Amino acid sequence: FSSSVTMMGDQDKKKPKLKITFGLWVILSYCLIRGICFQELSISTLYMHQNLFILEQHVFGYLYYCVSFSVMAGLLGVFLFDGLCRRYTILVLAFYSFMPATTLQLSSLFVGANHVRIGLYLLGTFVLITTEGMLKVTLSPFIADQFTLPEMLPALKSFHKIVFYLFNTASAINRAMMPSLRKDVHCLGDNSCYPIIFSLTVFKKFYGLVVFQVFYKFYKIAKAAPEPMLKGIKCLSYSFVMLFKGTSDEDRHWLDAGESKYGSTVVENLKNTMKVIKMMCVIAFVMTSYLQMYTTWILQCSQMNRDLNPTIDYVLKEDQMLIFNLMFILIFGPLFLYLEPSCIKHDILRTGISRLCMATVLIALSLFMAGFCQRQIERDVLVSPARGKYHLNVLNRSPCKLTIKKRNVYNVEPFKSIMIKDLTLVKEPILKVMNLSGPQCPPMTANITFPAAEFHLSTALIWLSGNVSLASEVSTPRAIRKFSDGSPLARYYTDCDNGTDLQVKGVNVHGAEVLLNASSNRGLCVTEYHAHEHGSTKVYIKNNSTFRYVDQYKMKLGAVYDVYLDKNSSHKMNIDQFVSHYTVHVVWIIPQYACMSLGEVIFSTSIDR
Repeated sequence: FSSSVTMMGDQDKKKPKLKITFGLWVILSYCLIRGICFQELSISTLYMHQNLFILEQHVFGYLYYCVSFSVMAGLLGVFLFDGLCRRYTILVLAFYSFMPATTLQLSSLFVGANHVRIGLYLLGTFVLITTEGMLKVTLSPFIADQFTLPEMLPALKSFHKIVFYLFNTASAINRAMMPSLRKDVHCLGDNSCYPIIFSLTVFKKFYGLVVFQVFYKFYKIAKAAPEPMLKGIKCLSYSFVMLFKGTSDEDRHWLDAGESKYGSTVVENLKNTMKVIKMMCVIAFVMTSYLQMYTTWILQCSQMNRDLNPTIDYVLKEDQMLIFNLMFILIFGPLFLYLEPSCIKHDILRTGISRLCMATVLIALSLFMAGFCQRQIERDVLVSPARGKYHLNVLNRSPCKLTIKKRNVYNVEPFKSIMIKDLTLVKEPILKVMNLSGPQCPPMTANITFPAAEFHLSTALIWLSGNVSLASEVSTPRAIRKFSDGSPLARYYTDCDNGTDLQVKGVNVHGAEVLLNASSNRGLCVTEYHAHEHGSTKVYIKNNSTFRYVDQYKMKLGAVYDVYLDKNSSHKMNIDQFVSHYTVHVVWIIPQYACMSLGEVIFSTSIDR
């Protein structure tokens, strides 16, 4: 917010030429690097969600509420430190933020116990976001120190404009390019490469640490005045003691109790300082809500349909959508600056409190739209069983219609499946097959015993074995979870001779091949679930040492498929989607960005009112 506060101020008609010194060029270079490498929150959110498998959103809420209080405490600490030793404020913050960035990098590189990685991640993220907030607030006064003379105020505003546009433009480029670098580059045996992204964060912090130390002679740093600061602290302590003792006058401000001892000037300065501190508290809470919305947007995008155009099979990365937020800021900032004189002339958003209220309404509207989208998204989520319950998925791989009984009577069409939810967990669960119907389907009954586990999904596959008996295979219960990044999951099975292994080769639209081996069990070959690339997937089956093309199917984000391959037919593949794909399109996030970005711009302008 601080980058746009001064930029949005009143404009003077006569603007003297801005002369950018070497020190200002160094500051601009830091803002450029900071914008290009700006991805801590979005990348760390995806890293927690997809690699550390911390899926509960309340974990993020607790984290950022703690950050809110730490930011307030940090701002007060920076306020005091800046008054006592102003020269080293930026340097200390740069060093302080370099350490948690390194911790995040170690978390992504660590191969071992997951709880160690989670601990390193939480520690690094907590401290990093805290220091990022303090750097935001401290950078503007540091820039203002370079324009100390009153006649330099227009030049200061012009320089803040340059910083504003430079940082947000660089961040927009970052949002467009870095997600592809994170997702499409593979390293350390993983399908993504978070270490290379976190290394950019380390580079940014290291660059700031170096430039603020090496080039400090080129900066104008206002001298600190420790004596007034110390005198103000003593006055504040004395007034607080008088208030606690009850000796202060109730009709006067409680700080006026120190006027007789420290003078009216100190008391008035202290009152103005308290107003600034109150504004810091508001900034901390609003910034924390904004950070938490970033988390909500990332998690929502990971559970939404990000297919831009079905004909080109291109899917947006989860964090690529954040580019719209920066685009709206770049649009609304100059637009509001252009409309501000007219608004003031017609007494619209004239005062700081009116702008603060309008910004709050826009942020609340964004939160309301986020909640509405979340309700729609939850319809696509596979709900886990309740305590003491489990789900059972019954797959009919026969040409007959099955009638089964498990708590109730169900009919399963040929080559289809049904999911029976919230079954009570017992010691030896039994599925009863009551009847088969259809042409050339002999009447048969069978009792199938299968394993089950609390909160898990059991899958029973049923098929005809030589048209004389029923055969079944029950898979090990698995946790009910879609793939972490929304990639479609699919497993393949077909009839095969005993002792013969099935090999399936899937070729996606990008030409990447995936070879899946399946073990046979009583005439059925089944592969494990495999995460596919989104888009059209060609499927081949091995027959007599050669792969034969079977079919092509477009797999959708978030879905889980069972694919039955008929080895006797040349081109036949039965698809059974038993977990819903993502139906809410990602464009519904854009109105949230618009409201939040406009609220951010208006909130920024309320501070100097």
